[in-house]
Amino acid sequence: MESTEKKLLAEGISSLYKHRDDFIVFGLTGRTGSGCSTAADQLVKSADKLVLGQPASPLKTNDERKYSIVWDWTKKHWHPFSRIRVSDLIISKALSTPLDDLKRFLLGNNTSEAVVSSVVAIIESIDGLSDYSRFWQATNIEELEQEEIHRINDKFFNGFDALRKRFRDCFEIESNTSYTTIMQLAGDNLRRSGSVISNECIPEQLFSLPSAINRLIKIFRKSNRNSGAKSYFVIDAIRHPFEAIFLRERYSSFYLIGVTTDELSRKKRLNARYNDEEIKLISEKEYPTDDLLKSYSFLVTQNIGACLQQADILINNKESALENDFSELTENLAKYVALAQHPGLVPPTPIERCMQIAMTAKLNSGCISRQVGAAISGNDYSITAIGWNSVPQGQVPCSLRNIQRLKNGTDKDSFSSYEQKEFRKEISKLHEWKCDEYSFNGRPLSYCFKSSYNKAKKPKTQVQPRSLHAEENAFLQIVKNGGIGIKNGFLFTTASPCELCSKKAYQLGIKKIYYIEPYPGIANDHILDCGSEKPELILFTGAIGRAYIHLYHPLLSQKDELEILLSASASQI
Repeated sequence: MESTEKKLLAEGISSLYKHRDDFIVFGLTGRTGSGCSTAADQLVKSADKLVLGQPASPLKTNDERKYSIVWDWTKKHWHPFSRIRVSDLIISKALSTPLDDLKRFLLGNNTSEAVVSSVVAIIESIDGLSDYSRFWQATNIEELEQEEIHRINDKFFNGFDALRKRFRDCFEIESNTSYTTIMQLAGDNLRRSGSVISNECIPEQLFSLPSAINRLIKIFRKSNRNSGAKSYFVIDAIRHPFEAIFLRERYSSFYLIGVTTDELSRKKRLNARYNDEEIKLISEKEYPTDDLLKSYSFLVTQNIGACLQQADILINNKESALENDFSELTENLAKYVALAQHPGLVPPTPIERCMQIAMTAKLNSGCISRQVGAAISGNDYSITAIGWNSVPQGQVPCSLRNIQRLKNGTDKDSFSSYEQKEFRKEISKLHEWKCDEYSFNGRPLSYCFKSSYNKAKKPKTQVQPRSLHAEENAFLQIVKNGGIGIKNGFLFTTASPCELCSKKAYQLGIKKIYYIEPYPGIANDHILDCGSEKPELILFTGAIGRAYIHLYHPLLSQKDELEILLSASASQI
């Protein structure tokens, strides 16, 4: 092949990866104390400040070999991220609110007059206050002059740290949580009404915050365009799942990273700043109750559990034996940055592979409340069974049962004799929906027997659901197909197992349980943390779902890519 042709081919490959390499957006989510801001701190570092441990020498394991590849790539290709703080966007919206209205809002939400006076003094001292109003008013950045774009870009990415600290210090004179509380309220209001001071429900304003993030990304890229610099963003932090969905639908290069940690480590970090009662209030805000989620608040209030369920990548930011040692967190972040830049650079870990199977399995769930998937492997990570929460084989899952067909007596195989006889009248009272015969605007009229029964009968003991749990289903698949032993095997579940499934896992001799999201209850502390053969409970780290495919599927075979690039390089010598 002629050297010119080789050079063109190499340039073509570079262009193939350029759209991945030039633009990346990482959204961070996780509970307060899990380490979202710590993760952002690592991502914004320049290459010379990034602390990565040296690869092992000699290399003995495949994990060490994978890390050496990531290390080599990162040293050549690392580019610092620009941080977008959601709190800064909320503050900027407050700065574009008429001052008298803002004062009334603060005073009406238990902020002292002294603090309000200090807040007003800070606002009145800010130069270029109108730039914040222009940012929020411009639905299209083409409305902004080039000079305005540069000023807004500079304000958000270079000048907000000191301003944010002044506001925080001002509020926290009263209490440690006063700043957090008012920011949470302002954020909810912004999602609810498009204004930080109004709690009026305006559905058109649901995406006020992610729209502002999107606008800021566009402003930064436009300001940067002439320099040809890469545009990498880290959003600290996303607190509602619909905001992640909004950004994912706009950017193929968007990845939601869930930063997790065990509860003991989390509380240890928070105790340095908050007391137990304050920690309890923060946790309740981040994990809203079922009652709250049945109101309009479902669309606007923080919901970290739902965010973690949406995460593309999960990183367990566990406590290090050394203070301020973030090397493991940084190494994980570097790996996923490298994969975002160059998909398929290294293959997935066995743990990722198994959890991806559990994630895929959960989509089979017939539960209309919550989907959970599970996979069981031997201690060599070979899969022996999968499961998902659904009804016993031969019964019809809730997602396919239509309540109108129960009422009119058709599709009798879908319903139990109890539902068709004793409970049928109760169903008619509970669900008097006005809709098409078998759908509401095309949506099937599925119903949850457990919820309906508990609502109608109000029993002292809650009735059990029709479904088997995902882990339970996986255990039973093994029994059903010949009883393959799973002692010392591993369980992968998209939610940590409940008390009943934990007992089964313990009895079967499961050695390790990998999970994504903690399940409410006492299974971890009471069932699993007891006795002489207790399983090891491990928060999952890895890429799953859509990101598993995006990050691990190479754009070109490694053999072809390397041959072309090496050949082009040799021809220029």
